[in-house]
Amino acid sequence: MAELVAGALLSASLQVLFERLASEEIPKLFHGKKAILDLLYELNTMLSSANVLSNDAEERQLGNEEVRKWLFKLQDVIYEAEDLLDRIDYEALRSKLEGESRRGTNTVLMNFIPTLMFTAFDNSVKQDATEILRKLKILLDQKDVLGLRKSFQNKPYQRPLARLVEETSVYGRDTDKEVIVDLLLSNDYSGNKISVIPIVGMGGIGKTTLAQLVYDDDRIQKHFELKAWVTVSDEFDIYKITKTIFEGVSSEKSDTIFEGVSSEKSDIGNLFELQRKLKEAVRGKKFLFVHDDVWNENYPLWDALKSSFESGANGSKIIVTTRIEKVASIMTTGQNRHLTYLSQEDCWQLFVGHAFGSNVDLINAYQDLQEVGRDIVNKCKGLPLAIKSLAGLFRSERNPKIWENILNSHAWDELYRIEDTILPALWLSYRHLSADLQRCFAYCSIFPKDYEFEKEKLILLWMAEGLLKSDRGSKCKEERGDEYFNELLSRSLFQQYQGRRGHGSVIRMHDLVHDLAIFVSGEVFFRLDLSNALHSLSDNTRHLSFRKGTCDLNKLKVLCKAKCLRTFLALPLDELSERDYSKYPVPYDLLLPRGSCLRVLSLSQSSIQELPDSISNLKHLRYLDLSLTEITELPDSICTLYNLQTLLLSWCEKLSRLPKNMGSLLNLRHLDIEGVPLKEMPPQITNLKYLSTLSQVVLGYGQSGFKIKMLNDFERLNGKIGIFGLENISDAAEASEGNLKDRKRLSKIHLRWNANAGVAESSQKEKAVLDALRPHTNLTDLEIEFYRGTIFSDWVVDNSFSNLVKVCLKDCKNCLVLPPLGQLPSLKDLTIDGFDSVVSIGDEIHGNGTSFSSLEYLWISDMLEWKEWSFSEAILEVGVFPRLTRLGIYNCPKLVIGLPGYLPSLERLGIRDCEEMEVLLFRNQQSVTASFSLNSKLKSLTLNRCKTLFKNSVNWDLQRHSCLESLNITAWEDESFPVEGLLPTTLSKIYIQQCSKLERLNGKAFQQLTSLKTLHIHVCESLRCLPEEGLPTSLEALSISYCPLLKQRCEEGGEDWPKISHITSLSLKNI
Repeated sequence: MAELVAGALLSASLQVLFERLASEEIPKLFHGKKAILDLLYELNTMLSSANVLSNDAEERQLGNEEVRKWLFKLQDVIYEAEDLLDRIDYEALRSKLEGESRRGTNTVLMNFIPTLMFTAFDNSVKQDATEILRKLKILLDQKDVLGLRKSFQNKPYQRPLARLVEETSVYGRDTDKEVIVDLLLSNDYSGNKISVIPIVGMGGIGKTTLAQLVYDDDRIQKHFELKAWVTVSDEFDIYKITKTIFEGVSSEKSDTIFEGVSSEKSDIGNLFELQRKLKEAVRGKKFLFVHDDVWNENYPLWDALKSSFESGANGSKIIVTTRIEKVASIMTTGQNRHLTYLSQEDCWQLFVGHAFGSNVDLINAYQDLQEVGRDIVNKCKGLPLAIKSLAGLFRSERNPKIWENILNSHAWDELYRIEDTILPALWLSYRHLSADLQRCFAYCSIFPKDYEFEKEKLILLWMAEGLLKSDRGSKCKEERGDEYFNELLSRSLFQQYQGRRGHGSVIRMHDLVHDLAIFVSGEVFFRLDLSNALHSLSDNTRHLSFRKGTCDLNKLKVLCKAKCLRTFLALPLDELSERDYSKYPVPYDLLLPRGSCLRVLSLSQSSIQELPDSISNLKHLRYLDLSLTEITELPDSICTLYNLQTLLLSWCEKLSRLPKNMGSLLNLRHLDIEGVPLKEMPPQITNLKYLSTLSQVVLGYGQSGFKIKMLNDFERLNGKIGIFGLENISDAAEASEGNLKDRKRLSKIHLRWNANAGVAESSQKEKAVLDALRPHTNLTDLEIEFYRGTIFSDWVVDNSFSNLVKVCLKDCKNCLVLPPLGQLPSLKDLTIDGFDSVVSIGDEIHGNGTSFSSLEYLWISDMLEWKEWSFSEAILEVGVFPRLTRLGIYNCPKLVIGLPGYLPSLERLGIRDCEEMEVLLFRNQQSVTASFSLNSKLKSLTLNRCKTLFKNSVNWDLQRHSCLESLNITAWEDESFPVEGLLPTTLSKIYIQQCSKLERLNGKAFQQLTSLKTLHIHVCESLRCLPEEGLPTSLEALSISYCPLLKQRCEEGGEDWPKISHITSLSLKNI
């Protein structure tokens, strides 16, 4: 189906080419070489001619195979022209940089030579431009044969009127309906005479269906005097909209859904007169208008339209359905109602209703279809339109094999071919994007389905591919990318989800939206995975991605087919953490040939240890990712990659220096060296004026090396920065030269002294330096490591840092007490690690007033002398950490009591290597909080290597934790586990690991666990057998590994085999 929309990206690519061909650098580079300049001028002219034909070709391709082929050929020629201009841009930049380094040469001679002589580069440009013009001429000569005409814009698209719905055929929208009905029936207390209620969501989510349910509700019928429904769609024509509403409120017509009160006709040609009549028709009357499928983002147009019905009575309402947040924001007077995907059960009910019609009980006669049917429905990911379309395919089909074929297909081409609903619905969203946004959206097809990506990383890729326009105004490329990203998000083409550990967010595309991206990008993009065979790699492929660890890249000789490859991308973009993952080899011979077109090269987590000098062949490279590799050095030749914008080296733990000529990379904007043990910064680093990401700097000693004041040379710095080697700062005055307090765009700062710097000369001096390092209050993330003072600066806990959500204080071994971190109003995530001098944690950490009002995650580790929590009764009464959901205490060998007091919001608790811990909670606190524990929210408990705590297991009192679902035990000290009555019956998962003394499982205790579904037993070398009583019948998954005494007993035919043979998911790995 990709061919149905081939060429939809051409106009955007052509616009970029026109701008590049008009660059002032081209006449300078080819000064005196008229033959080349004439060829480039002719190229611009012929591309313009192709551009005015492309819109018509895009419309005609749907029914004309020859036009489709013509578009693909034009696309190839455009790529060739882009490659040519890339070479020209590189040569212009190289000449400029190398010319500046030879300023001592006779300038008269330097200017004279290129005027009279054609270089090898000039000849290659002339040859390539001539060949591109030849191909363009052939294509343009075919326009009459193909019937192509000049067209400067796409025709407006009018969506068909929505089908009428019956409430009984709608599932999962009861809550949404009631919310909107309540809004319609209630008064607007914000003072607005007419309220606008937007329903926002992606195409096919059910916005129009919901609006119809509300519109037809009996309560709504009685409440409003006038009602009208208008499908606005693509073109926001004020006259047509006004006319439709006027007819709806001024007459009753049997062939429309409108209801009205008078008999006037609207055959009025003049918009002003029509608006005046509508204004009179609604004057003093309470009305409900539905504006369905609105795309208009122009506020003056909306303002002009609504002026016609502002004479209506108080309490009048307008429902707007739209896919675009911006549309809602310019029309609404209140909050938007965002429609989410349907639940799995609602999806199934909707599917059954459409696949089996009114005879819903018929599904019971086809039991073999139920399982595969539910799997098919799950593929729809909660999208009602997709479910109904799929159900239509199966309405007359009862053959299970055909159902399974649809389920196992990797794309939904069959559905798109047969059902003429999904593609048009989603195509409209794509068609409404600007040309630049279309290219950015199509690029996302390089990711596999269900891939989670981060905004910042996607923007860097867009920038590297040249998809972000330069702005001569105030916006940089990254800001333009942020704008594009938010636009796609607001149009529901992206879906945002909460990231790990509650911070940040990740983005996914719905499967059908991802399919659309694949369709518009065609065979230019290739995703190498288990479902995409190498033999289907095309000569036209220019962008390739692959999943780390899923393919043998030594077999990629077929890559030589993709001679114009621009992207070689290893996924995921962040770290792959699977245990059995092995680093993949790098096919240098295929990736680094002379003349390569690569813009993006990602070798993250590869086996690479040395980057060859031939990296300099990649003259067009803009994005290089070597993160998480064992590379030991970068060759000096990398400094000739003048187009390089992004260099990612994070966690290259064997890399200790950067090339000394790094200053030549004048276009470098992002240098990520987090986790790289650099000894010093390269001397020319301050030449990189465009750097906006510099994840760390290493301060030099004495007069040499990088100084903190040099940060002022990087005016665009934003995001994160680590400042290491702070022991080399002589005094507070030098520290203040970094002007961190003025860095509004820095969100994360890591301040680090050298761990081996020795004892500070003066604690007062250390504090004065830290005082001078005060950052801007926009800070969201702070880490301080190896600080040598005894007390922290006041700014660390200043409540003016209202954006600070994460703090990590690590290895500050001279500090006797913790600072009052509770005063930070937005603090959600706190890590305290390696405070060797702290013996007690108590009221001092709270400070004054409301304390820890936002804290959700607390991690305390490596506190070798910490013995107790010591909070006063006053603090205990109001709550120590009232919103804490996760608590981890690791390697605190002298701590006796695990919890500081009652934690009403705690959901996950992990305690590890706390040898002297006796109980989780004070006994007197247990009695005080007994009534609350019945409502405990604790869901997961992990206890690892807690010898004394295990001996006192009778005091755990876990029965009171009625929500506990998961228990993880490591290094249990007894021969049997668990003690009868120890564990609550709510447990559904148990992990038993590395218990060398464990010989048997208590059968009676396990039989009490009636909710247990998952049991993992790992490295219990003394475990002799499974319980005689067997395991709970509720068990669905059992995993046993590295338990040698169970090997023969648990194998088929063994003594314990009858106890486990019935379990659905059974894994006996390396037993």
